[in-house]
Amino acid sequence: MVNGFSGESKVLSADLDWVEINDIQVGSEILAFYEGKSPHLPYRSKDGVWLGQGANRDVKLTKVVDKYNVKCDGVIVTFSNGDKITTTKNTFIIGKTSEKGVLTWFKSKDLIKRHSHITKYMNVWERDMSYESGWLAGFMDGEGSLCFSYSKTLSGIQACQNPTVVWDRALELLSKFKIKHSSPATKSDSGSQQYCEFIYSNGKWDTLEFIGKLDICRFKDTIRKRPDCYGTLTSFGRPLLKVSNIETVENFDFTVIETESKTMFCDGFGFHNSNGSKLLGV
Repeated sequence: MVNGFSGESKVLSADLDWVEINDIQVGSEILAFYEGKSPHLPYRSKDGVWLGQGANRDVKLTKVVDKYNVKCDGVIVTFSNGDKITTTKNTFIIGKTSEKGVLTWFKSKDLIKRHSHITKYMNVWERDMSYESGWLAGFMDGEGSLCFSYSKTLSGIQACQNPTVVWDRALELLSKFKIKHSSPATKSDSGSQQYCEFIYSNGKWDTLEFIGKLDICRFKDTIRKRPDCYGTLTSFGRPLLKVSNIETVENFDFTVIETESKTMFCDGFGFHNSNGSKLLGV
């Protein structure tokens, strides 16, 4: 069994760029998460004893340890928001059996049959190379700082500056780029009045998009120095999608990458990959 994808599918690099699987190299670092219970293991023993779903899944960087191509049958999965992903029919994707259910693994071919609910953890962004993006990135690089929760998880970005035309411009561009943030709040600093803008954007997922899309280099460096800042595989504030259609494709060329964690994010969704599965065949 292999978990392969169309070569145009994208994974998130350690530099917060979405890179086509075709262009990923062995040794590259990409964002992934703790496997928890392997999808190849049963949830109950032969005696019917519940073995559990596995521990909380921490989000982390992992290394690509292998990459190869296979030709086999697969499926095109269409989600309720219109997103599509082409993958091998037995690829495992993480999701829930109900909105309030616990995380579990689903084979792509069984997503409708098992009434799956699938979280899209991240949007797939392109790095914005416009002048305005560069201006806002420079502003945040100089005036902003990353926020971390009590558990040291990345939670947002904070910026603070006196009310000037520069501050007005920053707020204007935040709106233009549709970056969610709180309303400006007055903050006293050594007797002076400053406006302080807190940007949480529903936690780490939107914050990673903000940093990656605008290429805020100082924040990228900070995150690289704090490999445990990604927290757990939470779905708060993220769309929970149903599967609207599954279409079979035959004899398709798939690209397979294997990672140390045995997982990865592909096109914004959480997937298992086929580490060691070449021994089992396709």
